[in-house]
Amino acid sequence: MRKINTAIVALILLTALGVSSDVCGLAQAPKTDTPETGSPKAKRKPGADSEKRAKQAPFRGVLGSVDKVNKSITIKGKAKNRTFQITSSTRLTKDGKPAVLDDAVVGDQVAGTWRESADGKQEAVMVRLGAKAPAEPKPKKEKKEKEEK
Repeated sequence: MRKINTAIVALILLTALGVSSDVCGLAQAPKTDTPETGSPKAKRKPGADSEKRAKQAPFRGVLGSVDKVNKSITIKGKAKNRTFQITSSTRLTKDGKPAVLDDAVVGDQVAGTWRESADGKQEAVMVRLGAKAPAEPKPKKEKKEKEEK
């Protein structure tokens, strides 16, 4: 019985201390990170930077045409052709190396990613011209033969 009374008294004291510290302002407010503090843990509203970073989608196919004046490429499709705008931020590669729009050859395989621009056009983010660059072969590990003694 004495143990139960001691436990009840301890519980009452702890509860009283917790309530009094809240009333007196002694309890610390939980830290909340805000975007203004620059903390990586900052809570962000869903879709807050959706304007900055649009959803990207992949594409691939055969290059149908290259318009160097309007800086666009057209990919041949089964049902319809798709046109992608090339901007200053578009990364172009050919054979694994940086390329320019002049390196594009009609009839070559192309692949990449695109996003919708502010004016509703399909803007290329990354374009790989030609076939995918072959991966460098990994050096094979030779098995060491154990010497017999």
